[in-house]
Amino acid sequence: MFRFLVLLILIFAVYQASRWFSRLSDRQRRRWVKQGGLIGGAVLLLWLIVSGKLSLLFGVIMLSLTFLFRILDSWSRYGPLIRQLWLRLNGRSRQSGEGQGSAPTNRATMTRQEALKILGLEQGASEQEIILAHRRLIARLHPDKGGSDYLAAQINLAKKILLK
Repeated sequence: MFRFLVLLILIFAVYQASRWFSRLSDRQRRRWVKQGGLIGGAVLLLWLIVSGKLSLLFGVIMLSLTFLFRILDSWSRYGPLIRQLWLRLNGRSRQSGEGQGSAPTNRATMTRQEALKILGLEQGASEQEIILAHRRLIARLHPDKGGSDYLAAQINLAKKILLK
């Protein structure tokens, strides 16, 4: 019965506070929200210190920072691909000479000329030259060595097309 009475008093207090808050001007509301946030944060911090649970707060902060760094890492890795997608969705294609320059458009198929251009070879290159050019490029641009998944896939596709 006591808990029920406390709950009713709490509901009534929240109702009265919301009516009072709705009568305030926008400037006064912002002031009260700022002050309430600061006071609430200070009370929460004080409660964490007194109860010995401050390590929980530091754990949450460290977990949040780790998550943030992983997101930023993935954004930096896929940034060029997202930019290309954004340009294509907005109807703008890549300008010649922009970015890598030798990367073809993102298609499922590739012409023999594009494959030769990617590997840096001339028309009539031998099988051995194709393999050596592929090894040289993939050694520099492999994703395990900090390269791009997209470029590695294009290099592999170029080799596959030229060796058919």
